[in-house]
Amino acid sequence: MRRLIVCVALLFIVTQIPFAAVKTDTWTGWLTVSCCKDSPIKPPPQHPRQCLISCASGGSEVMISIEKGRFLTLDPKGKTIALDALKASTIERGTAATITGTLEGNVIKVDTLTLLSHESLSSKMQKEMADAKVSMEKAQKEQDAKEAAKKAADKIKK
Repeated sequence: MRRLIVCVALLFIVTQIPFAAVKTDTWTGWLTVSCCKDSPIKPPPQHPRQCLISCASGGSEVMISIEKGRFLTLDPKGKTIALDALKASTIERGTAATITGTLEGNVIKVDTLTLLSHESLSSKMQKEMADAKVSMEKAQKEQDAKEAAKKAADKIKK
């Protein structure tokens, strides 16, 4: 009988070990997609919602920028949750989210995803959003100037 109790106790302990190792975390940051994550014209704090939907629907990975230059990819379930939330959202630019789940390498196995209104953002995130708008506008002007210079050069060649 004693041997049976010890075996049952050991079996219980061994079956609980994998569950004890799983740790749920929470991340808050800017949603973006793999094809645009490094674009100076679409920085995560100013990324258009419609672009997120279009690119994610076209196969790009959905990611969360948790700090400048650090991105985590959402698992397929998280991508679906994010797409559904984005489609239902009225936020046009700069989509922030809080995600809970478990991290496996650089991929979050998403349990929940909640979009954040701009009013609820921390002061740090509001500053990131404002700074990104300035850098986005600057990058857009630089791109426009390059295109204008190229058109002028093409005109001269003709």
